[in-house]
Amino acid sequence: MKVLLLLPLFAVLLVAGCVGQTINANDQIDESQLPLPPPPPTDQGEGGTTEEPPESLPLEATVEMSESGFSPSTLTVAAGTEVHFENVGSSDHWPASAVHPTHTAYPEGGGCIGSAFDACEGIPPGGDWHFVFNEAGTWRYHDHLNPSLTGTVVVE
Repeated sequence: MKVLLLLPLFAVLLVAGCVGQTINANDQIDESQLPLPPPPPTDQGEGGTTEEPPESLPLEATVEMSESGFSPSTLTVAAGTEVHFENVGSSDHWPASAVHPTHTAYPEGGGCIGSAFDACEGIPPGGDWHFVFNEAGTWRYHDHLNPSLTGTVVVE
């Protein structure tokens, strides 16, 4: 009876010993089964490679203003980008740095109230005003004539 109970255990150990293998220092590894590393970039002289350059951020962009707000509401650009604020609405809009009413969030001084990022007047329907963002950071702004309309420019 004891032999019958030990027989399945013996069979399991025998199969496990045949199936399981370990690699020791003397075993050979079949390198054809290993994954290949990516190929190195091809030199094209002057330090160039065949790799595609990263996509750069635009140096000019447009934000549309209307009674429903700014579009896009968040814009990401490179430092030095000129952003055009175009009024596509039916009433005047006045883009200005946050925070209403002081307009001092954008650090470049000037403008009519506290920051250079300030149109200083309402832009009529069909008109536009542009501003060059030289300072890296995340800059909130609003419509001075309707402060609940807000947007953000991220300058990298």
